[in-house]
Amino acid sequence: MAKTAHIALAAAIGVVVGMLFAPKSGRETRQDIADKAKDMKQKADEKSEQVKHALHEGGQVLKEGAKRVNSEVKAAGKDAAARGKSIARDAKATADEANRRVKDNL
Repeated sequence: MAKTAHIALAAAIGVVVGMLFAPKSGRETRQDIADKAKDMKQKADEKSEQVKHALHEGGQVLKEGAKRVNSEVKAAGKDAAARGKSIARDAKATADEANRRVKDNL
């Protein structure tokens, strides 16, 4: 368990034990325990919603980042293909020129 969960559990146990030994009637003690349990459940629900919201936002950020990286990779791929074609054309032109010179010298 995480340190925070241990602390929360210890606090909850402390509250319950304190209530059980408090000089109150059984009915009052049970009501106090029920009230504290309700309060703790509400806080847990709020934290759960905060975590859900944070996860959703994190997912959105990751999705947008992935889209941006994908478009940059596609653009880089297109650029590399165009440069490759240009190099191939230059190489063919150089080879053609070399062949022409060889034929001229024969």
